[in-house]
Amino acid sequence: METPLHLKLLLKEFERRVAKNPRYTQRAFALSLNVDPSLLTKYFSEKRKISPKIAAQLLDKLAFTNQEKKFFLDSVLNQNSTLKKISLSKKIEPQVLMDADHFETISEPIYSQLLELASMKSFKLNRTTGSRALKISEAQTQDALERLNRLGFLELDHGHYRRTVGQIQSANFNVSTQALREYQKKVLNLAISKLDEVPISNRHQQSMTIASTQKKIDSAKIMIQDFISRLTDHLYDEDANQIYILQAGLFPIIQDPSQELQ
Repeated sequence: METPLHLKLLLKEFERRVAKNPRYTQRAFALSLNVDPSLLTKYFSEKRKISPKIAAQLLDKLAFTNQEKKFFLDSVLNQNSTLKKISLSKKIEPQVLMDADHFETISEPIYSQLLELASMKSFKLNRTTGSRALKISEAQTQDALERLNRLGFLELDHGHYRRTVGQIQSANFNVSTQALREYQKKVLNLAISKLDEVPISNRHQQSMTIASTQKKIDSAKIMIQDFISRLTDHLYDEDANQIYILQAGLFPIIQDPSQELQ
């Protein structure tokens, strides 16, 4: 079995330090990461998985590039996620990662909503039913369905569309494009409208304001992504009859960090 990518990156960092100092030991590496040496040995031998929480702590100690952090995180989440097991039981690929250029072609929220409708056993998706469910025109619905079909995300089966892929997401959470920003704006506008349209018993909206520091943001992003992954697994239901959107945001308030209060 091939060594997971996050372990390869960890081993590469250890070997880099050994090259600089031949006396550098695995114990010293563990202590620099604030990890018990015996636990690090288990990680390297794959007798123990690195949890997303531990991954966040490790990334605070490792001088990885943004790309390496992304690869490290994706590998850890992939190893820990149960989504793959659930999806394979449905004969659907677990996940589709799209680069920014390809994501732009389906960046309207209706595309993900139509895909979720197509995954519901009780819903027979076509231009008419999709239009009624999402309150959009039949022409707009048909255009979106045909595009998803051309991309291989839907297939037409006896007059109804069936989903052929799992979750679709941008391949890099740390890259911002106009399409991704516009998508998030539309999701936020949906959330605003649902404050008045949906009773509190059928939704949950919560926010908090907290003083922190920039150096903890990378690990916070990992914890948020892990939470979303676990919540996705929890909410999955073969008898689904509704579509929900989870929107998570973390952003600074002080525009110039040099003006932070001392």
